[in-house]
Amino acid sequence: MKAEDRIIELLAEYLQKTDRLLDRMEKTDRNVDLMSRTVSEHSIKFTETNLKFTEMNLKFNTQMLQLKEDQGIMLKELLSISKRVTILEDKP
Repeated sequence: MKAEDRIIELLAEYLQKTDRLLDRMEKTDRNVDLMSRTVSEHSIKFTETNLKFTEMNLKFNTQMLQLKEDQGIMLKELLSISKRVTILEDKP
């Protein structure tokens, strides 16, 4: 009878450990699922933010090009004015 009791104890211990292991596996699965959803949400937010940044960068670059063009026009006008002043100063 002692051997049978020991076998029953070992089987009970095995079942307890198996139950604990299954509980931990379920908890791990839930955590992995939660982490996957979180990573996915952050990925979506990153993509949205990246698109906004790209749009802002494009607008900035467009404005910079416009400013360069405006500066070029202003420089040409200043040179033209400077030449006219020089001509007027050279006249007696």
